[in-house]
Amino acid sequence: RRTQVIADESPVDLPDEKAVLVEDAVVTVLEDLKIRRFAPRFAQNLPAEEKILFRFDTRTDRKLRLFTDRGAMITLSVSDLPETKPANKPVNLAALAEFETGETIVSAFLDENDGEYLFYTRNGNVKRTGKSEYDIRAKRTAAIVLKDGDALMGVETLSLDTILLVSRLGMCIRFLTETVPAMGRVSGGVKCMKLEAKDALAFAGQCPEDGELLLVSDRGYAKRCLLFDYELQGRNGKGVKTFDFKKNGSNGTAIVGGLLVTEEQPFTVTQRHGLVSTFSTESVRIDQKAGKGFLLVAVVLDDDVVKLEGGTPAN
Repeated sequence: RRTQVIADESPVDLPDEKAVLVEDAVVTVLEDLKIRRFAPRFAQNLPAEEKILFRFDTRTDRKLRLFTDRGAMITLSVSDLPETKPANKPVNLAALAEFETGETIVSAFLDENDGEYLFYTRNGNVKRTGKSEYDIRAKRTAAIVLKDGDALMGVETLSLDTILLVSRLGMCIRFLTETVPAMGRVSGGVKCMKLEAKDALAFAGQCPEDGELLLVSDRGYAKRCLLFDYELQGRNGKGVKTFDFKKNGSNGTAIVGGLLVTEEQPFTVTQRHGLVSTFSTESVRIDQKAGKGFLLVAVVLDDDVVKLEGGTPAN
């Protein structure tokens, strides 16, 4: 037999030497600019003392978008995060990207380009921008333009029809989300609440139709208010009273924070000298929108409440 050679110009698929194996991964963003990536099998064995701010069940071909109080977005590939085991220390985010002194992470998301983000600032601005505006390669970029003295307090995915803002001095305003115009990435948003010179936002978020708003004051007074009591107003007004502070300040002088409640869940309050107390939302009594609240935490001298944090839904 003779072998006959026939010319063939059809393409031949060769294996890609640069192909990267895509794996499942869990990423947790922790307090003090720490981050941990680990295999899902270790999810139940993490150190109990680690304070998890954000958790993502994801894959190594995805990216994270971390938004900071200075108005920056940090973009990190999951595959670039060192994989750790429970016995290992978490990784310092400052070793992976540039952070300013004292900068903190206020919100975090996986990369996706469908939909819009809502940005809230301490001075009462709200910005609405398409997620695709943040599909960029740079590790650090401006996410919002902030004026001097302002700070980014949170970012949400747009999903509801109304927004509720509550100020530290006990004022509130609820308005339609559609009244916030869409803007580009390099913008500062629009003013949505007129604040007094020494006031700032204590809570900002999208408001569902049902549920309650839980508020805590610096002197440890708390209450839950029914959300349907918060009537719609025009954007950028002064709002109406949502916490009646006594003239002697016995029930507080400022709102520390707010929490939207649609089902029973734990929450914590932190006092100035480090004491952290955990409560159920059901332990807080329902009060009128302009009520004075009820004692939740005994505050002695200067050991006032400085932080309110929500937890996961109670079982």
